[in-house]
Amino acid sequence: IDLPIHVGMAGRVPLKELLLYAVRCGISASMRMLRSKTSALLEQIRSTSMDKLILAFADHRLRHPASRLVRAHFFAFGSAERTVRWLNSVLSGQFEIDPDRLTITLTD
Repeated sequence: IDLPIHVGMAGRVPLKELLLYAVRCGISASMRMLRSKTSALLEQIRSTSMDKLILAFADHRLRHPASRLVRAHFFAFGSAERTVRWLNSVLSGQFEIDPDRLTITLTD
């Protein structure tokens, strides 16, 4: 397969809103499973922030420019305005990266 790969990830959506969106989309069976594994889910959320995923993707692109991972696609999940505002700030360079916490802070 030689096609470019676009990596999909959630936009700037708070977890509570993301879960509510999931319920509205009819994935109640998956939600029941997640509720039964609440402690594992919370640990995963604590250890993998969206910022870490985005920074890992950017780092991979910089280190491997010939990679087929070529673009990130953000799913807004009901928070399109928040996601677009965040992306516009990043594109205009109005952000700082905290290398210790692996977080992205907007500076506008």
